Amino acid sequence: MTRGGIGISYNGDQDPALCRALGLKSNCGVIVQDVTRGGPAAKAGIRAGDVITEIDGTKITGGSVLLEVVANTPVGKTIRVKVNRDGHEEIIPVTIVDRAEVLPETAANRNPDNNDQGETQTARLGIRVQAITPDMVRQLRLDSSDGVLVSSVDPDSIAEDAGLTRGTIITRIIAGNQKVDIRNVDDFRRAERLLKSGTDVAFMVLRRNPNSNQYQSGFLAVTIP
Repeated sequence: MTRGGIGISYNGDQDPALCRALGLKSNCGVIVQDVTRGGPAAKAGIRAGDVITEIDGTKITGGSVLLEVVANTPVGKTIRVKVNRDGHEEIIPVTIVDRAEVLPETAANRNPDNNDQGETQTARLGIRVQAITPDMVRQLRLDSSDGVLVSSVDPDSIAEDAGLTRGTIITRIIAGNQKVDIRNVDDFRRAERLLKSGTDVAFMVLRRNPNSNQYQSGFLAVTIP
């Protein structure tokens, strides 16, 4: 049996803290973690960070509802996907394809060599971060040097609670209406200064998929104690 797909990844369960960090209600919908390159969603303009709230009039209350709607839609049909992007709603037409065409492919092994990490910066979140060098871009096959690499995580820290691990790349920090794109260590320091006690914070990150060995975007959320 052919099942439909649009080429996105998302968490199956809603994360209320992540919804609040994005400035939305706790039951905001399904947050797009990553978009498959060349897939229907990418071609239609859906981006990581978009929040899917409705498809063809059906309210999307969680990952299981989204999967059921998309998987059971005939291949070739165009669906109307309502998303919330940076607080603004829009409807994006997306054409369904065979789900097998947009599943992640297996990639060659490319574990990073962190023996020479260079200078790192200690963060109040309980992590050390470092700039991404041109050598790292080539070795990890990244699109650019934007972001900071987490080189270590302190036990029992805010970062550990959020799920940040060594080797994760942080590309954006969001706290409600405050959004900081992280291109380098200076951007990361600036974003840290925005974090106050009681704030719900979302980290947009790149993490290695253990199945495909490819870096994929996603979100991690934590409430600052």
